[in-house]
Amino acid sequence: MGFAEGFIRFTKGLVEDSTSKIHANRQFSEKIQIERGVKQGCPLFFAIATQPSMTLLKSREMEERIHGLHLQGQNYTLHNLFADDSEVMLQAAEENFNELKEAIATYETISGVKLNICKSTIIPVTMGTTPSWLS
Repeated sequence: MGFAEGFIRFTKGLVEDSTSKIHANRQFSEKIQIERGVKQGCPLFFAIATQPSMTLLKSREMEERIHGLHLQGQNYTLHNLFADDSEVMLQAAEENFNELKEAIATYETISGVKLNICKSTIIPVTMGTTPSWLS
């Protein structure tokens, strides 16, 4: 990609060979090797995690594979990405949901970052009943 060797070494130094300790009951555990993930507060977090996921969503929107909310005659795909939290608002259509799942799976494969489904919530906003495919 044309990055200088010194920059590459510096960047690798931020993310490789990381260790951590657990503090419980006033004691620290032995060092634990961190093998993957992005540290919260990492200065490169936006470039490593947030921007690629935004790009995946935006490309699907441009290809008309994901359709955003229809507001005042315009479609809006709303995605807000913060540190380790994401919010995506789409039209309540199964195709949109499947495209979002595919985008997340692609991002997980490329980055090694995994969505914690147990901490995830889908909030259907609808004028009628919740679609059966979402139940």
